[in-house]
Amino acid sequence: MGNVIAIVIIIVLMALAMYVIPRFLISRAVNKVVRIFRNNSAIDIKHAKTAEELGLRHSGGMFRMRDYKPLAIQVLMGADIIRSTEGNRLYLSEDKLAASKFGKPSNQSLTGR
Repeated sequence: MGNVIAIVIIIVLMALAMYVIPRFLISRAVNKVVRIFRNNSAIDIKHAKTAEELGLRHSGGMFRMRDYKPLAIQVLMGADIIRSTEGNRLYLSEDKLAASKFGKPSNQSLTGR
């Protein structure tokens, strides 16, 4: 009986880890992507930049940790928060961000950084 309970607990913990950890990593990557757009002033169509100019091209390696920023960009584009221009330039829609679930107030605006 004790072995069965231990196995059930392990399965529940593994299932929880498979859902919670990636979700946390994607959420963190969304915050990083938003910060990249803001730091590069790519916040309107006039200041749109390419992914290369923003430093968002994947620079993978065999022994590097998975980069969740490309997935975060897909999520933000799906929510129409990151928009694309005709020349494949990207910009952040602050209005859409503020109205979305990702638009929570940032500590950055409170501390002046």
